[in-house]
Amino acid sequence: MILTGLYPSVETEIGLFMMRLGLFFAILLLLSSFDPGLAEEKYFSRGSIGLQYGLYKPSSLDSDPADLLKRIEGASDALGFFIVSPSWNGIALRLQAFQWRYDDPPHSVFGEKITIRHLAAEIKQQILSTTTISPYVTFGLAWIGGCHEQDDSDSCTNQSRTNGLDVGAGIDLQVVSHLSLALEYQYLYVKFDRLVGPTDDYSGSFVTLRLAYLF
Repeated sequence: MILTGLYPSVETEIGLFMMRLGLFFAILLLLSSFDPGLAEEKYFSRGSIGLQYGLYKPSSLDSDPADLLKRIEGASDALGFFIVSPSWNGIALRLQAFQWRYDDPPHSVFGEKITIRHLAAEIKQQILSTTTISPYVTFGLAWIGGCHEQDDSDSCTNQSRTNGLDVGAGIDLQVVSHLSLALEYQYLYVKFDRLVGPTDDYSGSFVTLRLAYLF
């Protein structure tokens, strides 16, 4: 169930995402054209571990999907961590996890609290891995838990679990020898088989800033 009439549709958000991702891919292709021999190289890249700060915006709860950096009213920041394996030919495995809370939704008559916990295993494909600035794309599977607390209770009165999909693109910037920053934009597909608070659909955009230690 989606709060139709109050918020933009998921189809609208997916359309916006595809437009942004298409533009980003065009930029990546332009950058990769400056190094035509890169695809034939065989190289290893270091792994990393770090912390991430994100803005998660489920479309069914978002009244302003065009503004990616505007937090949903009543929502917290999405804080988490990640680890990336060393890569071979620019391909690495990444695990990321974060938690997001939605306290006292504006359209709720109860003191509700919704918590979403997201764990994902993703493929990270670097486009220019041998440069200081390295654009990349990601895609993978996620395991999501939803918890709905009611009546100001600290216990979870309604729990639900589901599988999801993540897809996105980003840019790594190596600051010093063992430290890098990354800015990433993803679309998370999250659909529960029953209501978790006001909706069962928590699909939407996820913008993250990552700080990584390279090993």
